Amino acid sequence: MEGVEHPGELEAVCSLGADSIQGFYISNPIPADQFEEKYWKKGGRQ
Repeated sequence: MEGVEHPGELEAVCSLGADSIQGFYISNPIPADQFEEKYWKKGGRQ
């Protein structure tokens, strides 16, 4: 997992084959329940 804060960093870690990313470019820190609601339940994963 890589910390991504700028578009160029996203491009770089994706080109290196990172299978997951996190960081302020993707989202500000949020509580676990908000994460699940935003990224899991609405995306069809439960």
